[in-house]
Amino acid sequence: MCETSYRLYCKGLVSEEVVKDETRQIGGFGVAICDPEDNRLYEMKNALGDEESTQQEVAELAALVHGLKWALELDLGRVTFFCDDSNILEYVTGKAEPNESSVATLVKEVALLQSRFSSCEALPASVTVSSGGITFVLEHARAAIASQIRWREGHVYMETCPICCEDVSCDNKFEVPGCFHRFCVACIKRQVDEALDWHKPVKCPSLGCNLVGSCAA
Repeated sequence: MCETSYRLYCKGLVSEEVVKDETRQIGGFGVAICDPEDNRLYEMKNALGDEESTQQEVAELAALVHGLKWALELDLGRVTFFCDDSNILEYVTGKAEPNESSVATLVKEVALLQSRFSSCEALPASVTVSSGGITFVLEHARAAIASQIRWREGHVYMETCPICCEDVSCDNKFEVPGCFHRFCVACIKRQVDEALDWHKPVKCPSLGCNLVGSCAA
């Protein structure tokens, strides 16, 4: 009888967030383990450690390490994992060598974990049955980051808006579909009104984010 080959999706993210007037770099990751038809069987999201949140490539590889370790704990013999970052795919398939020592260390750890499976293959995310797995773990990674920037005041959870730097309730925050950056409703409304007045595309106001159009949804 042929052993089932499971599909592993992992995503690590690093985001610069404002928390109570303090700018911090925060990391989070999401993992999904699916059957061969991409039906989700197991899922996980959690914060990344300080060292894992230093840069995006480190976060991506740290998420993969967490995912592979979890698959081994679940005693899954055959696993295929998917990379939506071409650099990460080249690192883990041995086609390129990372320049950063912290990235190289994690690439070696991935290789050691791969050797513990009866089969463990890395493929580009473009060959998956659907984009659902990647989208899902991205949402989980953003949720893991969001969970670290909230605090409780009485019965209300609060967050700082990175645009106006005001502390607002989480219920008064708008999450941009696609990139999942979060801002207070008032700042998003100003952004949309300005775009409409000038007949320009609505852009996510997060510095360095290139997402266009989703804010208007």
